[in-house]
Amino acid sequence: MKLSSEERKQGRLSHQSLSSIVNQVRVNGYSVIEEFYEKDTIRQWHEAYLKLFQPFVEKTRTTNSNGHYRMDLPFEAPFVEEELVAHPMVLQVMEALLGEDCICQYLASNTCLPGSGYQDIHSDLHPLYPEADITLPPAAIVLNIALVDFREDNGPTEIWPGGTHLIPESMNRPELITETAQRMESIHITMPAGSISMRDLRMWHRGVPNHSNEPRPMISIVYFRHWFGAEPLCIPKERYEGFAPSVKRLFRKAMFIES
Repeated sequence: MKLSSEERKQGRLSHQSLSSIVNQVRVNGYSVIEEFYEKDTIRQWHEAYLKLFQPFVEKTRTTNSNGHYRMDLPFEAPFVEEELVAHPMVLQVMEALLGEDCICQYLASNTCLPGSGYQDIHSDLHPLYPEADITLPPAAIVLNIALVDFREDNGPTEIWPGGTHLIPESMNRPELITETAQRMESIHITMPAGSISMRDLRMWHRGVPNHSNEPRPMISIVYFRHWFGAEPLCIPKERYEGFAPSVKRLFRKAMFIES
């Protein structure tokens, strides 16, 4: 879907759009809003990202032969700007799915380089109650921001939306995922630069080969229910005090350290 001119003007999703996105995530496990961000904004974020990623990949290249790189983002502009981590329209969706007191405990990026291979098919969230034969509501949603066009040739994320986020807790095991996914249909999330996807963290997915000549980067931010016990982020207290109020609220359960 795409935002309407009125939604862009007001800075809020309409009731109809919000309901549609929330239902897509609940039923299909994900939703995509194309060209959510303006081109100039994405270009600036992409340039800032590459300044960090290029030296990072030189240091870690020998430890990642598959060509898929996860890099934490610093708690500084532009990566902690309200527009990026606490966009009002994104928070509308997250609060509808996770509660108005949801938090953020993951600020990073995922990039596949030219020549990358396949990742193992996996879920990003371990079962909360692995002995239970029940399906639980979502505990975490990942927001992916495309910094470049996601095309079939440059390593778009492959997902299994056929209810893989809704399987009983006791069935969400690596060996079952590998075996079962081979018999299920998958799709690639292709979208223009500036688009966003919001995905239930339990959904089965993997990174795929990048056959292009350029890296394919995306920003990854994970929002959790307030009680979720993920390892807390460590944020310099001085920087946290400079965050916008909405950003401070999301990171309120971080571990604050002296600069």
